[in-house]
Amino acid sequence: MKKIVFLTLAVIAFCSCSNKEKYTVEGSVNDPAYNNRKIVSKQIANNEAVAIDTLLVESGKFSFKGAVDSIVLRNVYSTDSVALVPFVYIVEKGAITIDIVDNVAKIGGTPLNDKLQTFNDKFMATTKKGQELIAEYIKKQEAGTATPEDETALRESLSGLAGENTAMMVRFARENTDNILGEYCFTTYYFRVDSQTKEEMDSFATPKIKALLNL
Repeated sequence: MKKIVFLTLAVIAFCSCSNKEKYTVEGSVNDPAYNNRKIVSKQIANNEAVAIDTLLVESGKFSFKGAVDSIVLRNVYSTDSVALVPFVYIVEKGAITIDIVDNVAKIGGTPLNDKLQTFNDKFMATTKKGQELIAEYIKKQEAGTATPEDETALRESLSGLAGENTAMMVRFARENTDNILGEYCFTTYYFRVDSQTKEEMDSFATPKIKALLNL
């Protein structure tokens, strides 16, 4: 009888593990310099970044998989290349894709990751506009043709673009307070914005988010 009970418990435990939702990550890198270099995935636990996966890029590819115990953010960076722009992806059920092109990652394949990538694309598009304006002004400076009016116009344009990004982030955070994307916005941007924006974000922060930020 004891053997039967033990076997039954073992079967239940096996089925429980087998029934967990799974995720896979399939990644690619367009730069052959990454071959045989390490990609590290970390997760915040007890206020510390803990390495979850460390793997080599082979023939421009990397992959890993696991069980979805909960929907969490993972931070990814390269231990061998300072060029790679660190990025995050969300562990959720499904097939997640990470394509690294010119050291910048594009994430997709699952609902939350697609949503995060759409936000990042819009945010970076505005940021790129600002970089282009700065580059144009520097060219004028080098040519000796930059005027005080040019500098004033640049400052005003950059301020406007920064305002667009801040408004976009706050809107995205508000729309996603019920999921991890809202937490991502708060933990990533809250301590970078002005006091007025903080007050606005405070107005819709959930108890969980406030606890995360010790508000």
